[in-house]
Amino acid sequence: MPLELTQSRVQKIWVPVDHRPSLPR
Repeated sequence: MPLELTQSRVQKIWVPVDHRPSLPR
């Protein structure tokens, strides 16, 4: 169960997505 690996990948994808002004924060 490589949860740490999945979290690292999700974080790397979430970081740029969260920094995008396309999400109505």
